[in-house]
Amino acid sequence: MTDVDGAAARGTRPRLRPGVKRAIQIVVSVVLVGFIVWFVFGQFANLSDVTAVLRSLSAGEIAVLLLVATWNLLTYWGVVVVATPGMTVAQSAVLTQSTTAVSNAIPGGSAIAVEGATLPFAVGAKMSSMLVLGPDPASIT
Repeated sequence: MTDVDGAAARGTRPRLRPGVKRAIQIVVSVVLVGFIVWFVFGQFANLSDVTAVLRSLSAGEIAVLLLVATWNLLTYWGVVVVATPGMTVAQSAVLTQSTTAVSNAIPGGSAIAVEGATLPFAVGAKMSSMLVLGPDPASIT
């Protein structure tokens, strides 16, 4: 009896294998990034100008840019860990990276996803992320 047959006999939905689920997540992520690059950036930025600027950077300038960007992301991990009792560095990294991804991917995202924003969407998104990550709900309310 296959998993699908067993699930049907129990009256439950069949579960996807972890490898299949992960493959679907990757495909959806790539499609979403492709859509953002094609649609959003195509309307608000001239990609050929951006490419020209990036190609004109020296190796040293690229290294400094990457170093500063990495430092910017890493500094928020500690702030979130200290401000949220029970949160680990790994959970803080996920929260910070997801907030940054929203900020960079959605038009007006910096106004929506900034750390500590008071907009309802930002607060709701951050609260739901924190509840999923597992700290004590009392520590984030």
